[in-house]
Amino acid sequence: MKAHKERPAFDVAKIGMCFLIMVIHIMPVNTIPDGLKLLAPVTRVAVPVFFMISGYLFFSKLKLRSTETSKRDYLKKMIFRNTKLYLFWSLILLPVTYSYRHYGQFTNLKKVFIVGWHVLFGSTFIASWYLSALVIGLIIIFFLSRHFTAKQILLVVLPAYIWCVLTSNYSKLGWLSFFAHSWLRQSAFSWAPYNSFLVALLWLAIGKAFVDHETLLFKGTKKQLIMILGFMGLLYIEQLIIIYFNSYSTNDCYFTLVPLCAAIFSLLLNVVVHFKRTKILRTFATITYCAHASLSQLIIYLYSLTTLTFGEASLIFLIITVICAVTTLLVTRLERYPHLAWLKYSH
Repeated sequence: MKAHKERPAFDVAKIGMCFLIMVIHIMPVNTIPDGLKLLAPVTRVAVPVFFMISGYLFFSKLKLRSTETSKRDYLKKMIFRNTKLYLFWSLILLPVTYSYRHYGQFTNLKKVFIVGWHVLFGSTFIASWYLSALVIGLIIIFFLSRHFTAKQILLVVLPAYIWCVLTSNYSKLGWLSFFAHSWLRQSAFSWAPYNSFLVALLWLAIGKAFVDHETLLFKGTKKQLIMILGFMGLLYIEQLIIIYFNSYSTNDCYFTLVPLCAAIFSLLLNVVVHFKRTKILRTFATITYCAHASLSQLIIYLYSLTTLTFGEASLIFLIITVICAVTTLLVTRLERYPHLAWLKYSH
């Protein structure tokens, strides 16, 4: 089996994407000055890029395995690795999650069903939906790839992404308004498709498509940057249309994110970045993603903050960044000791 090629650009990009996700969760729109609210659509490139990186890495490593048995074994390895990561942070963040999700108000039986629902179709600890969506999404794309080509898979999963866009940025239009607000959200078993495996499918499929065509959409660094700026312009045109019709309830998914994020990923795949300590970047990105939103809620609770100002939100952002950076340094050192090896499950 050939060695897998390291991609330092991915690890550097993960840090940037992680900070964008922190902005989404720690600095709500109402805390941001009007001039900076223009950045809101751009923050939504983060999750798609994360998914595409994960999809590309998984299927590129899968491609190196020659037998069907070894491929299934690698799928199982992915499932177990992410399950251990999910369980680790579920336990660490349990007090915050229990309070934030109001699990205490339900009977034990209903609590089990609700937690199970949140694991599969939403989040237990805040933002955990990404981990379950990644696992479920990769399983689905894995088995679709047994029967369909990369292009066919893209066509199969595209309707799922369209549905995610319609139930987020266009959910107040016509019949979607009743469906999105009355049926999808108004119950203990509420479901936001744009925060579940449905949204992951297209991005994972795009990541897989790049495995066989690494130069797909790449026109050279300068032209690629111009292309990205052009697609970003389309994103803001779509945003203006959405604002004009007042059609959004959340801004998680846009139609124009598809070409924009694909172009960004193509650049990451073809640009040369030299950085040796990539492991610590990966560790920081994972720990920060898993912990940041819950830490934010904990700080808000401890200091009885009801309505955050921009300054308070910025300070929380800085504090959490420092906490996660220190935690990363401690984990990477302490996990070397045999009796603390379990710390590796944090990343």
